[in-house]
Amino acid sequence: MEIPFLSIEDTTKSRFMNLVAFEQCNRRGAEDLTSYATFMDCIIDTGKDVDALEQSGIIENKLATDEDAALFFNQLRECGYLNYDKHYLAGLFAEVNKYCESDWHKWRAKLMDDYFSNPWAILSLAAALVLLALTVAQTIFAAYQQFQPSKN
Repeated sequence: MEIPFLSIEDTTKSRFMNLVAFEQCNRRGAEDLTSYATFMDCIIDTGKDVDALEQSGIIENKLATDEDAALFFNQLRECGYLNYDKHYLAGLFAEVNKYCESDWHKWRAKLMDDYFSNPWAILSLAAALVLLALTVAQTIFAAYQQFQPSKN
């Protein structure tokens, strides 16, 4: 998925709101900006989401805080109506929803959130796997010595 770069400044909000309003009034089928605003609202809920997009080079936030940028997108989406079946990002919305509704991806996300949320959890899992492997090896060697025919 590729998301175009966007620099968010103080004037960006009014510019985007005016463009979405113009797009909504000019009902000739093009809902590109409304679709983009809806998409960005779907992936941005908090300041952490904005920070992640900043780290990826997708957003340049020139507002006071990341929460202000998140609020910008959350309010921008409310400016217009979007027909979810007929816009240029409809296919992307469908693909993302299909990906998120997959049981495998839900389980993986829950596992990552619950058990691997910090590096210590990953290190402890690695240590436990090493200890398990060493215990299995020790058991195999002990059993091999026990059942090995004597050479007397």
